[in-house]
Formats: sequence, C-alpha cells, structure tokens
Amino acid sequence: MNESEYYADEFTDAELHAMADAREFHLGKDGFVIQLTDAQLDRLADHGQRLLDVECFKRWMNKPPFWK
Repeated sequence: MNESEYYADEFTDAELHAMADAREFHLGKDGFVIQLTDAQLDRLADHGQRLLDVECFKRWMNKPPFWK
C-alpha cells in the first residue's frame, strides 16, 4: 500500500483491527521505534535549551572582563 492508496481508501473494521494487531506484534521486535508524544518532545527540547543556556553562561563567566 502506498501513500495515495492509504489516504484514498476507506478501511473496514477488520482491516483496522488487523493493522492494530500487527503494530502490537512489531512493538516487541528489536529496531522498532515508538514515536514520542508532543509533550515528550517539548520536554526534551526544553531540557536541551537549558543545557545550551548553562554552557553559554559558563563560557560568558570564564571570559576576562572587557575593561582589561
């Protein structure tokens, strides 16, 4: 099934249940990646921004004063 078929077709309940069962089967396999939620992505981005801010502040504090 390609992308155009996916969006153009209507699915029966049996097909949807089969796809859901297949996903549950693949969740247990190595290499299958679960997609993060928006809230998790926001927390990761916030954490990364804080780490960058701390590093920037450390570099700023280690600079000699501008009047020397």
